[in-house]
Parts: sequence; structure tokens; C-alpha cells
Amino acid sequence: MHFGNRIAGIALLAGVVLPAGAQELTRNPYPQNTRTDSADFLWRTDVPAESWIALQERGGTHAVAYHSTVPTTTHEIHVPGLKPDTVYEYRVGAAEDAFLMETPLWFRTFPESMPARLDFVAYGDHRNNPQDHRAVVQAIIDKTDELGWPLFVLDTGDYTGLGEHKTDFYDAQFFQPASGLIEHATFFPAIGNHESERRHPRIPFRYLANFSVPTDNSGTEYYYSFDVGDVHITVLDVYATEFATGSKQWEWARRDLDASDATWKFAVMHYPIYIHRSGPTVSYGNTKIREHLVPLFEEFGVTAAFSGDSHFYQRSEVNGVHYICTGGAGAPLYDPGDGEDYIRASAKVNHYTWITIENGEMTLYAFDRDNNLLDRMTATPRAAIRPPEPELNFVRRMPAADATPAATIIVESRDAEGNVTKAPLYAEEGMMNSTAKSNAPGLAGNGTRFSDSDATLARFTVTPPITKKGTYLVSVTIPNASSAEAPKTLFEVTTPGAELIRGRVELSPGAAGGKWLAIGLFDLAPGASITFLESANEPGRFYADAVKIELYE
Repeated sequence: MHFGNRIAGIALLAGVVLPAGAQELTRNPYPQNTRTDSADFLWRTDVPAESWIALQERGGTHAVAYHSTVPTTTHEIHVPGLKPDTVYEYRVGAAEDAFLMETPLWFRTFPESMPARLDFVAYGDHRNNPQDHRAVVQAIIDKTDELGWPLFVLDTGDYTGLGEHKTDFYDAQFFQPASGLIEHATFFPAIGNHESERRHPRIPFRYLANFSVPTDNSGTEYYYSFDVGDVHITVLDVYATEFATGSKQWEWARRDLDASDATWKFAVMHYPIYIHRSGPTVSYGNTKIREHLVPLFEEFGVTAAFSGDSHFYQRSEVNGVHYICTGGAGAPLYDPGDGEDYIRASAKVNHYTWITIENGEMTLYAFDRDNNLLDRMTATPRAAIRPPEPELNFVRRMPAADATPAATIIVESRDAEGNVTKAPLYAEEGMMNSTAKSNAPGLAGNGTRFSDSDATLARFTVTPPITKKGTYLVSVTIPNASSAEAPKTLFEVTTPGAELIRGRVELSPGAAGGKWLAIGLFDLAPGASITFLESANEPGRFYADAVKIELYE
């Protein structure tokens, strides 16, 4: 929870330092959830106390402070009202102008638009050997003399040997070795298998307490996404949360990637996807991720996916997507193999990866702990690979202008969860007490919609009570509320023993609200069903109040 009673007008950051023994930092402050105009700051102290943080622009003469009056040893404050792409200096304390540190730290807010050059780091698996983690962090810091500071760090998980052990190892194995980097470049974490005990429910309590991540579009800290300029990054939880097709996380990932129009898309998770590990056990990557998540990466234009878990560096490429296993930041090193044709580079060494996006091109560097170059690759943005739409074999037929229907059947609508409403399912020859939103002839009320946001492709199927074989005009009506989301809808018509007939009709804004939209004439027999199926390149839902079929003789 964030507390932020803003106090403006504090003088410079050169405040009073508390006397020794009053209160001491046990963990340096570090920025989290950095945006263009805000950031969260976390730190820890040895005794419960109020929380103070003061910030000012580097080189500025005016500071603002934020204050929480709740005594705690685990401090977290949200700081709003910041300027984009700006370096801020900050210090924390226990009272106004009473700081716990003599020298201010600094960090940079995110830019509003894509900068000419964007740098970030990806690495992970720090557990067990803090001296090796520290060597990797020092190499990153040393590399800033040449490349400048990375704006953020993508961390692929496993921060300690066991995050929920009775002994808290986070400071010794992660935060202390990361000092000098984590205070300046925002870390964006992913949940690894060492964040919680190997049992369900897998709740990484300490992980959740130690990091603050964007939750505005996912509603959870387990998985999330964020944007930096023209870069969209999706962080997934492939350990503690289900991600199979149709699961809540899978549906969110699909919507998240589909909704982003960023040029660059990256995915981050703990388990590797395409690797070859020869020891201590043999592995070729996580097959469940391949089955359920890789199709999303390919479909929606992900350029690269970063992961860890296997403690080495390995780069692979499959169907144009680059898979980077960067798990060499402190965990015991494993043996990479080279027996798969998708492997492009491997190294059994402590390392990190540095990514630069400039002039429409991404360059990835892999460096060892001594900053020797292990690998270098370049890539351009990857276009989405949409699944091909079914071939259309429906020739639209409409009744003659002077034709009149012999009978009308109106099929009741469904609600937002796809449940049939309580009204009678069908009505023949006249009015029905429909709950459709539209005021189309034959309908009245304030009802719901056909929609299925939980399926891969939204669809609904109706089987009208046809008692006579004949030629029927199929129509739908859609509500005003749906006009902005009415997609081009692919529809299928099936009859017993007949081949599939497909066609497309555009449910456009002009067709919304109080109008029946004629789909076409079909030869239907008893038992026929009509399926409306979302087009593959459209949003994950569509609206229709009701379906009407009219028999022409």
C-alpha cells in the first residue's frame, strides 16, 4: 500500500543526517515501477519509524518530500508528479530534513516517446553465490563507462536459494550484491521457482513484499506489462500461476500483446523455452510454454523472449523469435549443449546481457563477469504472424425486393458470460419479450450481449427450432453500445451431413442500434446450427443482441 502526503518546498537535499543509533538503513532505497511521471521507492530500517523521501532534479534547487506516518521497518512510498526523462536525486529519512544517508542516490524517469537510443539489461538466477552475483553487477557498472547507464533491468528470477526459507536470504544474496545498480536502474522482476516452496499454493510472500510492479492492466503482481517509448514488455509468471491456453493469465497475455501497437515487443519469464542443457540434467526447454505461449509470441510480433533457470548463457532462434537464456548471475553453473539446430550461441559462465535499441535496430551483447564479449546479435522488429483466415466459400444471397417471409424465428441473446438469458429461447411468428439492447423490430428491453472474452476466439452458436427444410434469411442486430467494438465477424453455417459454409459479414458501427443486419440466405434443415465466430485479427469479443431467421417460400 502506498502512502503519499506531499510536502513541497523543502530546501535542498543537504539535510541533517540522523545521529548514529537513532535509526539505520538495513536496505538502501531503490526505485520500482518507474513511469514517465512517477515511481515507487522501497527501503528498510532496523527499527519501526515513519517514512520520508525527498527528491529534486539533478542540478535543481527545489525539492519535494513525501511522508508516511505509519511506523514500519519495511518502507514503500509512491511518488507522483515527476517529469519524464529526468534524473532525480533522492534521499530517505525518518523526519523532515533528517536523512539516513549523507550522499543522495539518483534514478531516471521513463521518456514519453522513444528515445534515439534505449539501453537495458537482462539477467537472472542470482541465488546461492552472492560473490558471483556481485562480480556480474560490478561488470555492468563498469560497462556504463562505455555504454552509459541502462534505463532498467529485466530480471528473470530466482533471487535467492529459497525465498520462503525460515532465514530471509534476500539481502545477502540479492540486494547487497546488486547495490550500485538497483538504486539507479529500475529492476522489473519475474517469479522463479526458488521464490516459493515447491508446493501449492505457490505464494512468494517475500518476493511480493520486495518489489512493486505495474498492475494497472493485469490486476496482479504475478504477471504484468509496461511500456517504454516504442517498447512493450510482457512479464509472465510461468511457475506460480497457470498459463495454459484459456487460463486467466493466457487470456490476459493474448489481450496484452494484441492490444499493443509498439514496434518492439519483448517477453520475460523464468523457465527457458528453446535450449539444450546437457548437465546436470538434460533439458530442451519448457514444452508447456512452447505449446501455449510461443504461439502468442509468434502471432503478435514478439522479437525476443528472455528467461533463466538454466544457469548459463544460450541464444536460440525459432520462427524468427529470439530466445535468450540468461541465467548466470550467481546460481551454480550448468552445462549447455549444442545438439539442436535452433542454438545460435552458448557459454557456461557468469554473465549478463545488454540490449541497445537504436536506428530501428536491436543489438544484444552478452558479457561475462570480466566484460569479455561472449556473443553479439542484431535484430529488427518482428512482424506479427497472424494465422490464416479460413477460405470463404459463401456466396451472399439476398431475397428479392418483393419477397415476404412466411415465418420468423428470433433467437434469444446471451449475457456477457455467454449464458442464455432466462426468457424463452425462441419465439415464432411475432414479438418476443427479448432482453436485447437494440430497439430493432421484434425486440424490446435492456438486455445483454453475445460475447465470450474468455475463449481464444469469441463465438456463439444457435440452433433454431427449424421444423421445415427451406431457404432462410439469417439476420442479427447489435446494440449501440457495441458500435466501437463491432468487428468483422466470420460466420459459419452447418447443417447435418453438409459441408461447412463460411462467409464474412462486417458488423460495422453503421449497422449498430435498432437495425437488423441481413447476413444472407441459407438452405437450412431441421437440426441446423449457426455459429458466429470472431475473425482472427479482431478483438477478443463481439456483440450481438439476437439472431433472426425468416423462412421464404
